[in-house]
Amino acid sequence: MPSAAQKKKRDQVALSFLQNSQNLYEYLKNENVHLRVLVIDWMKHYRSNETEALGSILSFLLQSCGLNKDTITLDDLEKNEMEALVSRVNDLAKENEEYPLVSKNKVLKNFYSNFQFFWVHLVSEANDDLYDGSLLTFLISWMSSLTFSKLRSLRHTSTAGILSMGQALIDVLVREVHDAEKVKTFISTELNKGSDKERVEKLREQEKEADERVKIISEALDSIFKDVVTFRCKDVMMEIRALCIQSMGYWADKYGTRYLNQGILDTMGMMLYDKAPEVRENVLNFLSKACIETNLVKLKDFIAKNKLRLVEMCHDIETKCCVEAIKVCTLLVKAEKLTKEEQDMVSFLLWADAEEVRNAVSDFVGASAFGGQLPKDSTSTGGLGLEQGRNLSAEKALLSIIAFFRDFGEKQMYRVDLLVKAFWNRTCVLRDWEAICELLRRGDPSRPGTSPLEIHDREILINMLISALKHLQHCPDKKQRNSMIALSTTIISHLPYLLNFYRNDPMVTKELVKIPNFLELSSLASKDLKEPFTLLINTLKQLLMQSSDGEIIMKAGQCLGKFAREAHPLQKEARSEMTKLVDDCSQGLKKEFINWVLDGEEGVLETWLWRTESLIAVTDLLDDLGNDRFEDFLTVISHYTNDSQKNVQLTLRCLEIVYYWNLWHLNRITNHPVGIEEYNAKRKEIIEHFGALLAKQDADPELRKYTFKYLCETLMVISGQKAADTPIHYEVSNDLWETLEEYMALVPLEIETSMVSVPPRAFFKRGAKIETSKEDADSHTQMVCLHIARLICMCPTITSSQLPSSFFAHYGHSALRAISTIVKHALNSFKAKETSQGTNNQEGILFNIMLESLIKCLGNGDEDDITKMKELARKFVNALGAGPMRPKQADKFLSFLLDGISFAFSDKANFPILDGLSIFVSKNYLSPSQIRELYERISKDAEKIEEKIKEHETDVENLMFPVKQFLYTLSKIVGVSRPPPVQSTDRARKMLVRRRDEVLNKDTDKSKRCIKKSSVPNENNDDEIYIPPKIEETEDSLIVSTENSQKHSNGFVAGTDEDGEAVLEIGNNLEKKQKTKRTQPRKKPQEEPARNVPYVAVKKSAKPPSPPQAPSQALKAVKKSAKPPSPTQELPRAVKKSAKPPSPNVAMPKAIKKSANPQTPPDHTKESPKNMDFDGTDNSDTNQYSDSSVNNKAIQDSDHTETDSSGEEQPETTMEESEEMLTINTVFPKKRKSRIVDEDGEIEDKNIAIRSKRPARNW
Repeated sequence: MPSAAQKKKRDQVALSFLQNSQNLYEYLKNENVHLRVLVIDWMKHYRSNETEALGSILSFLLQSCGLNKDTITLDDLEKNEMEALVSRVNDLAKENEEYPLVSKNKVLKNFYSNFQFFWVHLVSEANDDLYDGSLLTFLISWMSSLTFSKLRSLRHTSTAGILSMGQALIDVLVREVHDAEKVKTFISTELNKGSDKERVEKLREQEKEADERVKIISEALDSIFKDVVTFRCKDVMMEIRALCIQSMGYWADKYGTRYLNQGILDTMGMMLYDKAPEVRENVLNFLSKACIETNLVKLKDFIAKNKLRLVEMCHDIETKCCVEAIKVCTLLVKAEKLTKEEQDMVSFLLWADAEEVRNAVSDFVGASAFGGQLPKDSTSTGGLGLEQGRNLSAEKALLSIIAFFRDFGEKQMYRVDLLVKAFWNRTCVLRDWEAICELLRRGDPSRPGTSPLEIHDREILINMLISALKHLQHCPDKKQRNSMIALSTTIISHLPYLLNFYRNDPMVTKELVKIPNFLELSSLASKDLKEPFTLLINTLKQLLMQSSDGEIIMKAGQCLGKFAREAHPLQKEARSEMTKLVDDCSQGLKKEFINWVLDGEEGVLETWLWRTESLIAVTDLLDDLGNDRFEDFLTVISHYTNDSQKNVQLTLRCLEIVYYWNLWHLNRITNHPVGIEEYNAKRKEIIEHFGALLAKQDADPELRKYTFKYLCETLMVISGQKAADTPIHYEVSNDLWETLEEYMALVPLEIETSMVSVPPRAFFKRGAKIETSKEDADSHTQMVCLHIARLICMCPTITSSQLPSSFFAHYGHSALRAISTIVKHALNSFKAKETSQGTNNQEGILFNIMLESLIKCLGNGDEDDITKMKELARKFVNALGAGPMRPKQADKFLSFLLDGISFAFSDKANFPILDGLSIFVSKNYLSPSQIRELYERISKDAEKIEEKIKEHETDVENLMFPVKQFLYTLSKIVGVSRPPPVQSTDRARKMLVRRRDEVLNKDTDKSKRCIKKSSVPNENNDDEIYIPPKIEETEDSLIVSTENSQKHSNGFVAGTDEDGEAVLEIGNNLEKKQKTKRTQPRKKPQEEPARNVPYVAVKKSAKPPSPPQAPSQALKAVKKSAKPPSPTQELPRAVKKSAKPPSPNVAMPKAIKKSANPQTPPDHTKESPKNMDFDGTDNSDTNQYSDSSVNNKAIQDSDHTETDSSGEEQPETTMEESEEMLTINTVFPKKRKSRIVDEDGEIEDKNIAIRSKRPARNW
């Protein structure tokens, strides 16, 4: 609730409206505005000046659409029709993505809600003005008209406003209908009582007025529904569709007798298939309210038609839609509208990943599978049947839950945990420990007349009990702790009898022996539990000393260790029993080792090794075992390494015991630093045996797996950062790391289907959506990745000196959860707050690892390697997060970037590394000043590198693309405007070549090729060689001449007219080019962005410009070559054949040939196009670049320069030919450009110089 000060501030804001009634929009932008007071003041203004008030509210509406408030004035409202004004608004409006309703501006964060509630308050406070026909008609007419606009700002805003009014009107209608019914009731009552006619007449007048008001509101709502809702519910904007569905649902819920009709239901059924989750959610919200018993008759056809779709939506990709669909299906199953198969399709969601879905479907299962019979509290189970202290109703409910799980054919017990969590707060039977224990003791001689449960049912029930213990153990609620104590008390009393009862059933015993690990030992304060607890310890001791099953022995040892280690009232008795057990185990192991040495008996020794391992894992046995046993363990390992014995399990047991031996010895040294030399000697011996066993190639894979695990965990302790600079620190040798790396590289990246929560039977041919199972690395691969990752993070010597980049390269290719585990482990260490932890002590270790990996994969890898490594970099960045780093981390990151950029700039082959670095840069880890400095530094270096590459390479754009892309990424962060680079792909090149071929082939098919037969044949008797035009420039004019006028088969004619003017005939149209004079020196043009054009080179001549020649003289200035062109070289369209064949790599421009003898155009052409492609496309809007900029760029490769009177270098127009280069040097006067045809048929104005040995880029 707002405070008094806030209310006062809101009232002041609203009351100020009286002084400025034209600014509704500004008031609604204020989050402190009091809407009701504001609306009341506006209504006062409306009653005093209707025209001005309507104008203000219309201006407010247009401003809310993103328009100017003066778009429509009061004079416009009085003089013009609404249709003309609406058309004017549509003409003036512009498409704007940031209109107020969707703007992300902080000033407008509350505007949307204020806008909607404004119309609600307006309808509520209008009172009698609502029925005068003026206000309501004006608002509905304007907003209805704007909803048909093509601009979404107008359409969205007006739809939101009119639907908000509609929701307020439906409330008014319900109230008016209720008042009318009350009046009718009074009339019937008065008539029955025989009251006087005057009173009845007054009541009839009230009835007539009420009916009239109902009629007005109903007509307004019908108009809104007909003109807005029916059209806008199919709008392309998701927000508009969601608003319409929400309004329809509100109308049908508030006044179902009128609006819960077939039309609305058909629309709702259609919107169940909408692609927007918000729309589907609104439909389901409506159905969850509508599917009540009173509406089932109206919904009968709708349910029959859309029932299957509702079941499918329970598996929707959006969790909210799933929850709402399950609620609807719960109502349907209560109404008995779903079949058994459809119920099963929803019931399987009890094992969904999302907790919200499991909680929702538990109600559905309670109604479908159990008929709502599961007791919700303990009081509901008391009166249904008690026999000898047993709660029969609770046992019956538990059996029904077990049957429900069993009927699915489930054998995966991990799903029992989800079942317990889903029903934990829905029923109390899962917390009835006595009932659970009584069911487990069925068949016990102490329980006559009971039959034992089936094996599978017992397994389910035990897992339900363990899941309940886990749930209580991790629950912080005090009430749950009390339940945990009560459960522990019950379990301690019953568990000894259960263990003895199922002693001969190893499968059940394995599950039961897990239970003591979850007990709350504070419950042992009760005196009644001393005897059961002693009995439980003795039972566990018997299992450990008598059982031969390794899993049972290990679990029993863990339970006894828990009792002896944790503080509780009976801890002293537990420790005493543990001491006796250790003595017995030590004596038995010593005896069996002697028998193994003498007789070679391995079977019994393996069992005693299991018992020793179970105890050494929980307590210190070093003094009891002694050094002799330690040597015996290493002897067993060495015998397997030397192939003296082949028993894998025997070796594995000794391996694990030695691992625990090292940990207990290290614990002693840490507490009392005495005998460090002895410990270091034994530790070295242990690591040597582990390394030799891991290096044994023919060893058992499972044995090598555990050897690798225990070796890595040992190194993490003795070679980690905590052990650094201490006497116990162990320096990892190169040979040992090579052994680890070799094993890591040989581990296959096997793929296995991950464990899915939903049972396989949940997927039917119809209904439920089949979700693809996620693939993941197998457990072995994950284990290897986990240990290597921890070594990377914990061991400085390994990370800084011995970690190869091949590690990330190898495991990065999998793109599975395994590499994510590595990245997360590394990042957890990197983000550690304490400087003594993680990699913060090492300067940029983590980033250096990533840089090495990027260098390896992006520099030398194939396309698949690069893709996978980029994916790893993205995972790394996502785990690292976004935003600026802390200063120390930012320095490491900057150092990482500079190292990577320096390596990338060291050679052109390393440029692709920048692609991987751009992934890191995009997260904006550095400060703005650091980013800007980095951008400026790289920009300068990139310019120098590009200049050097131009001297030796031709495909500069493609080589420099990674550099420019990296700079473009930086520029977006810095805020510098930089055009995005475009790379010429093979596909683009092929498309250009294909386009050129199609045009040339079309021209060839139409007529003969545009090559005349030469009267003097060449050596190969080929066609006449192409004569390039000689372009001469004088100070006053430009003349293009050829020896003969040529007309091409494609319709191009070039030459000079009778007056000596250069002409060009295109498609039989004659276009004259007037001679121009250069009256002033050419100005240097502004620098323009680089353009993807063929490489331009201008070769200067030292000769002065030749004087203008007459057309007859110019015809003699042509050279011919005797060499034929290459048969594979495609010539330009307007080119005949050159004296020397162009290089195969050169993309020749399709220069328009000009002739000296013009031809008369046909009569049917009347107008010459300006710039047309071969296909007739207008190319006049093509970006034109100044000739000087192209020439200036080309001057870098020229040998001679010339300076005009202004001091600027000007190329001379000459025609030269040599063995190395064919150069056409052209300089036009200002605003005069030559016309050539590029490779894809477009006419462009450029200065062209073609270098034969430097191929142009195909773009």
